[in-house]
Amino acid sequence: MNTEEHDPPTEILANLGAARKWLAGSGLRGELASDEDRLRLIGLREALVPVFESNAGHGDPELAWAGLEPYADAAPLWVRPGVKPVLSPAGTGVAATIASILGTIYDAVHAGTWGRLKLCREASCRWAFYDESKNGSGTWCSMRVCGNRNKARRRRERSRPTS
Repeated sequence: MNTEEHDPPTEILANLGAARKWLAGSGLRGELASDEDRLRLIGLREALVPVFESNAGHGDPELAWAGLEPYADAAPLWVRPGVKPVLSPAGTGVAATIASILGTIYDAVHAGTWGRLKLCREASCRWAFYDESKNGSGTWCSMRVCGNRNKARRRRERSRPTS
């Protein structure tokens, strides 16, 4: 999720070379053979945005999850048997990369941790973060940065004279 920054605007997957470098360091399976693969990966990231927003209580979760179906249809996964069976990506190329991501999501949902993955509510940030608050009510990636920006903005709005 955090391959695009909004403040200042930076796209880590801006070109095929940069995307390949990111993927090589990500620990995900697969490879990017073309710019079409890179765009597919960006499309998956964008399809995940409403899912992360629904974790924070915004939007329709069913509709958000439905946006992932085209990616799931083309991402082969298989069950690795064992005492604790796990989903593993199958296939090659960008399909294996997407399968790795979807398999990780599956694991997080079943571990009960998925709901704590959210997008920062600060419009200039939108950074994905793991909500470590005791009751799962976190809304900003960092209280020190985005939380303070939000509080300062609200304080300025309250102190403006009304005409």
